[in-house]
Amino acid sequence: MGKTYFVTGVNRGIGFEIVKQYLELDSTNVVIGTVRDPSKAIELQELSKKHKGQLHIIQLEISDPNSIKSIDDQIESIVGETGIDVYIANAGYSGKGSSKAILELERQIWINHYIVNVLGPIEVLKQIKPYLLLNPTRQIILVSSIAGSLSQNNSISSGPYGQNKASLNHVSITLSHELSPDGFTVVAIHPGLVDTDSCKAILDEFVEYKPELKQVLETLPLDHISPETSVKNLIKNVFEPLKKEQNGKFLNYDGTELPW
Repeated sequence: MGKTYFVTGVNRGIGFEIVKQYLELDSTNVVIGTVRDPSKAIELQELSKKHKGQLHIIQLEISDPNSIKSIDDQIESIVGETGIDVYIANAGYSGKGSSKAILELERQIWINHYIVNVLGPIEVLKQIKPYLLLNPTRQIILVSSIAGSLSQNNSISSGPYGQNKASLNHVSITLSHELSPDGFTVVAIHPGLVDTDSCKAILDEFVEYKPELKQVLETLPLDHISPETSVKNLIKNVFEPLKKEQNGKFLNYDGTELPW
């Protein structure tokens, strides 16, 4: 018997691969995926036709409170009685200019990142928690990053993105305590340094603002794995074998535990 997954930010990259691979993994899996504009999600629409009845694409602008409030109206008819098993908070944001030195960053850049990367996953959870409570699985997976690890920090500033992921890690730990009495398992995960468009843009921007960092970047042990490989490993090593005993952990895509 398959599970029902609610995944944010699935138009491309890691999110798209999570949808694709879970649909292919089990014909009884159901995936609800969120995108800003469903009419432009061409590849997702094709997947929906191929896996008829399994994939439901809903509209969500995670920075807009009214859009978040519309989630219930969009999914009630889909999972009103069957519920949701797993919430994967994948949607993230790293905007232009976020790779500047901390003291050079404008106030609004910090605010824009925080709204999407930290408040977004929390506000979405508020909307879908009643559906998670309908099933015993009750798993919450927050897609974080090693950039948010304080003990793994290095000389390359990750600006608001790293700060946000550290904040999201704190959210993960706090939720693991607050929701454990109701049987939830909450983890933060690092998908690896994945070759997505957003990741490439971030690295290019580092070099743009500080050319001397190019040589430093080349010496770092960066994974540079594809979204397909990242998600294949996440499903095999983290998502599928996830146990309640791992509640409150920070997990790498290979299943190992990472330091906060």
